[in-house]
Amino acid sequence: MSRSEIATTASSGSLAAVTNRIGRLVDGALIRLLGSALDQSPAGRLRLITPSGRSAVVGPVDRDVTAEIVLKNYRALWQILRRGALGFADAYITGDVETNSLPGLFNYYMDNEQAVVAEVPQLLRTSWMDRIFHRKRANTRKGSRRNIAAHYDL
Repeated sequence: MSRSEIATTASSGSLAAVTNRIGRLVDGALIRLLGSALDQSPAGRLRLITPSGRSAVVGPVDRDVTAEIVLKNYRALWQILRRGALGFADAYITGDVETNSLPGLFNYYMDNEQAVVAEVPQLLRTSWMDRIFHRKRANTRKGSRRNIAAHYDL
């Protein structure tokens, strides 16, 4: 193996280690957030499987697991946080989120909606995040071409 191959292998290994560490931090924060939000939920428990494969059950201990959600990647989490129910729908359609029972997950959400909504920080509201997203997609001549190409099969 040449020196450049060794350097490339070492740098990609360290990048993977950093990515894994960040993933574990995100997983832990997500599990703690959901755990605190759903600890007093009125109905059922939720099993969450993160993109790193970590599994956690959140909700009151005295209840059975009524729904399971599998995040295939962190992009799904961003979509859900940014756009709420529409973000979840997009993530589900694209395969970034899976569940063992979609009706069961919907029933779980509807039964616990107040507990979930009360814990979502106001900073994650759709309005300001969508404004930032749309500002990045300027309506200039170049931006318009890019936006049209993204929305239509041209």
